Amino acid sequence: MYFGHLGIKRNNPDYYSLLVLDNILGTGAGFTDRLNADLRDTRGFAYTVWMVIANGGRYDFGRLIGGIQTSKENIVNAVAGIIEHMKKIQESEVTNAEIKGAKKYLIGSFPESYESYEELVSMLRKINVYNLGYDYFEKYNENIENVTKDDVLRVAKKYLHPETLILTICGDIDENVDYLAKAREKLASEKEKE
Repeated sequence: MYFGHLGIKRNNPDYYSLLVLDNILGTGAGFTDRLNADLRDTRGFAYTVWMVIANGGRYDFGRLIGGIQTSKENIVNAVAGIIEHMKKIQESEVTNAEIKGAKKYLIGSFPESYESYEELVSMLRKINVYNLGYDYFEKYNENIENVTKDDVLRVAKKYLHPETLILTICGDIDENVDYLAKAREKLASEKEKE
């Protein structure tokens, strides 16, 4: 299953804050992000789940996109879990450990992104196309370090739209079931019980 909605363009000034948000929510190293920690490790819905909005900006119009491989029986619960985590990160600040870990990973892994000539040339092209500035490489670490917990909360509220999520599901599914509507019903029912 893939899921998503419209996102940002690559030259968006909130790119670095969204990159940190992505790492905390859906792209953390070694399954450390919130979606994997919960939907994979705790609930056992899938081997992996991921979601990005910052790097979805490399496409012309930008998109939030994510994916999960799960069984037919777990689709509703998985979608409800994804929506739940999108809303949670909009409601309260991330932890100090989460933001510190995300920054450490993003800064530490950055040089590995440009180990080959092809990767370097590709990035130079993006710098030119998206007008990112020729000091992009020098300022990357500083731009990541400057992201605060308030920034992550602000961009989560501004750019994550669980209410406009679109699903694409392949496999043995019931074509007469609106899995997204069922997931929203499940979340509403759980909220009423609280």
